[in-house]
Amino acid sequence: MPMIENSTDALSNNEAHTPLTLDRFIEFARERHSGQTSLSGEPYIEHLLRVLENTRQILSRLPDGMISPEDRLEAELAAVGHDMIEDGRATEEDILSIGGTASLVRRLKALARMDPKPVYQHWIVDIVNSGDLVVIIVKLADNQDNNSDVRIAALPPEMQSIRKRYDRAFTTLNTGLKQMIDRFLS
Repeated sequence: MPMIENSTDALSNNEAHTPLTLDRFIEFARERHSGQTSLSGEPYIEHLLRVLENTRQILSRLPDGMISPEDRLEAELAAVGHDMIEDGRATEEDILSIGGTASLVRRLKALARMDPKPVYQHWIVDIVNSGDLVVIIVKLADNQDNNSDVRIAALPPEMQSIRKRYDRAFTTLNTGLKQMIDRFLS
């Protein structure tokens, strides 16, 4: 006689066969980042949603045909989940179990600056050198939010010098993206 799965296992198995939607991943991020705040004290989900909006703005400026509809969706998903693996809020298995793809997990891992943490600028150069348009766009969108005047002003004065790091990273990421666009257009 076959065993009956408990409802949680059935739900997990069902979710794994359902493609991950942006709305579902936003709710997953809300759950996983519940109670987490940014350095400025706001709910962390607000940062993730701004990175999503920044990602959409960058995507809207790409030349037609430069990114597939699948990668466009994956860029939005990665924007929402870009800190999940780094923060330990979700594992690769968690993301796969809710319908995330191996490609999404690979990109989220590329966006995670794990211990031992590499030198920040070296990590940014590695992201650009990866040639992964989605990862570059999401990291650029994250950088734009982290380096916003509002976010920097909300930091304690002794931390505001981080802007220099973000400025260098922006230049590297933006230059890499422009080079990719130029190659696509030529």
